[in-house]
Amino acid sequence: MEGLNELKKLEEIWINSNEIENFSDLDILSQNPELKVVYIWGNPVAQFPSINQKLISLLPKLEQIDSTYLKVEYRFH
Repeated sequence: MEGLNELKKLEEIWINSNEIENFSDLDILSQNPELKVVYIWGNPVAQFPSINQKLISLLPKLEQIDSTYLKVEYRFH
């Protein structure tokens, strides 16, 4: 995840199967305000029921997590 903070125009990221274990490891994604798509399956952190809410709180433009499109009411809280 090192160096992601420099990719300000990044819109999609596939970080599946990277042994990401903690929500705090995802905080760096908040520095990528244009992210719309995040693939995170295969990581231990993806097993937490609140993973979607964590990603939504970090990424205001998020539209898709893995293969699931987010409903509008979930994106704007």
